[in-house]
Amino acid sequence: YRRVPYHNFAHAFDITQTLFLFLNNSAAEDYLTKLEVFALLVAGLCHDVDHMGLGTSFMYQADSPYGILNHQAGARSALEVHHCNTAIDVLGEESVNVLGGLGTENTQR
Repeated sequence: YRRVPYHNFAHAFDITQTLFLFLNNSAAEDYLTKLEVFALLVAGLCHDVDHMGLGTSFMYQADSPYGILNHQAGARSALEVHHCNTAIDVLGEESVNVLGGLGTENTQR
């Protein structure tokens, strides 16, 4: 995470903790598998990874590389595509290995 005023690691932690509380204080276990709960918590941590502190509309209006690339690809949200791609890259790093114990059948879902 970058050092930006809002979409930083503290925000990611806050979202993840809120997800955890919602899941813990509800009947989520009646509807979700452990894998799905794990996926939600990982998504909470990663949802704004590498946010630059600027909005999607700015990216498009300023003709930033993210805005141009995503507009040409037909994406509606340059930042969301960037967050997703960055999360996939980070989670795929051998040194991170958060998904390493899931097994092939779970990582292909």
